[in-house]
Amino acid sequence: TGAALEEWSILMREGPGPGVELKLDPVHEMSSILQAIVLQGDDNSENLLTTYVPILFNVSPEAALQVFTGTAALPGVPGRQRLKPEKAMQILTDTGSTDLTRRYLEHLVFKTSVAEASQKTRLGQMYIEEIAARPADVDDDGVGPPLLCFLEEVDGYDLSPLLLKVEEKPRRLKRERVVLLSRLGRNEDALRILIQDLQDLPRAEIFCLIRSRGQPGAEEQGRAAIFGAVPPQYAIPVAFPVGGAPEPAVDGGKTSAGMPSSGLFLLFLRILLEACDPEKEKPVGMEAGAAKGAVLQLLKSYSYHPDLHPAKVLPLLPSSWPLSEFATYFIQSTSHYLHEQRSLTFQEKLSSYEYLSTHSDWAEARGMSVSVTAERCCPVCNRRIMDKAFDAYPDGTCVHIQCSQDWSGKAARSAAATGLDEPLF
Repeated sequence: TGAALEEWSILMREGPGPGVELKLDPVHEMSSILQAIVLQGDDNSENLLTTYVPILFNVSPEAALQVFTGTAALPGVPGRQRLKPEKAMQILTDTGSTDLTRRYLEHLVFKTSVAEASQKTRLGQMYIEEIAARPADVDDDGVGPPLLCFLEEVDGYDLSPLLLKVEEKPRRLKRERVVLLSRLGRNEDALRILIQDLQDLPRAEIFCLIRSRGQPGAEEQGRAAIFGAVPPQYAIPVAFPVGGAPEPAVDGGKTSAGMPSSGLFLLFLRILLEACDPEKEKPVGMEAGAAKGAVLQLLKSYSYHPDLHPAKVLPLLPSSWPLSEFATYFIQSTSHYLHEQRSLTFQEKLSSYEYLSTHSDWAEARGMSVSVTAERCCPVCNRRIMDKAFDAYPDGTCVHIQCSQDWSGKAARSAAATGLDEPLF
């Protein structure tokens, strides 16, 4: 194998010589041999790869990458690589090509199931470094390499190292910070960036709707994307429609009444109210008038949400604001919770009445007595009951216990008349 690689490398560098025509492509042949060597994975294989992959890279970087990413396509050869990914990364890193290393990591992360947490984290760091190397005047939030898509769709990477690198550029990668903070459970910090820094109220609403379905941990799989092109059906914003969508009907968000209480919408309200406070220093220039309008819209659209109960909202509103401006919210929410309280009281009274009625019927039935004389017979076997164990039914019928399974006629009629088909004793 080593001799063949040496011959092909010479042909690849120097050519076949004058007047000689090769029927085989040296680059393809050398790449195929190296792909087979990757599957061996022994010490000699590593030496050969370390020696000849850089030579192949100098002629064709694509062919050098194919050595490590194309082994699954070799006919008659098991698809699983035996060479450890760390060794492959080291060999590609030695070529001096960051792009090649990144593309190999993308192959591991997106096309195989063997990528480890360290490799996923390294790929995320490379994305961040690529964006950080751009000029400062380039607006690169959410564009460029698929960093945002990577952070939202891939699981299993280390969150803290990536967040530290993202926070080195506080004026950039704001959307990426939101994703990382939310995965770490730091919802308040994530919401502040969306509202104060990005001033993206529709996305903040989507964030609250998605996270209200369950607070995700770092290990959660299959989470909905906050910055996806189309939000999930349950996370379509109604207070702040996306992309100039028509304003929804103001019904107080009746569907929000059944949503779980996560505290996120109340936090949303608090951050908006901070922007309305003229004495509070604001990190961004959100106008107080716009913030107040957003507060009104949020309350009107989610009047029934358990996070925005009037008892929680009223203490937060500035004393200088006339309550008449919030009349729609208070009318909708107060009437809803008053109706809810009355319904609960009514249900409790109905339940109590049903219990008392059932208990009375049970006590009355249990209080009944039967008289068993020496001549009384079982209607099933026509034998005298005497001192044998028996079941007594509400209509006064007495049946031997061993005969009660066959008793159907009178018991069924009794059940239809009284609603009691069980023996009294």
